[in-house]
Amino acid sequence: MPNSAATRVTLEIDGAVFDDINNFTEDERPLGKQVKYMNKLGFAKTTTEIGFSFTVVLNVDENFDAIEASDNATVVVEYEGGDRVIFLNCNVTSVGEKSSNGEDEITYDLSWAAEQRKSEPA
Repeated sequence: MPNSAATRVTLEIDGAVFDDINNFTEDERPLGKQVKYMNKLGFAKTTTEIGFSFTVVLNVDENFDAIEASDNATVVVEYEGGDRVIFLNCNVTSVGEKSSNGEDEITYDLSWAAEQRKSEPA
């Protein structure tokens, strides 16, 4: 995960591109978790879940349902210094707060999971 701030985030779903994205945050869920056995606690390995969240700004005429229902989105994050991270086969895991400017824009806070993460150094 690059140490600098994301300068540009682009979401692509079935050829449609959304690039008015703010507040990008990347995270990964742990590789293992504590589990209860009959008489003691143990540690079980699990697969890593690649996750991230951001706020997307849409015009009122853009289709949010296509974003929410997508299970094959691609997200490209460009960082200061030229590093890029590409998330493949992404899907929305939760929809947070929805707000409107009262005129022509609606913002959605979204959490995502990705099957694959590729880093491209500058």
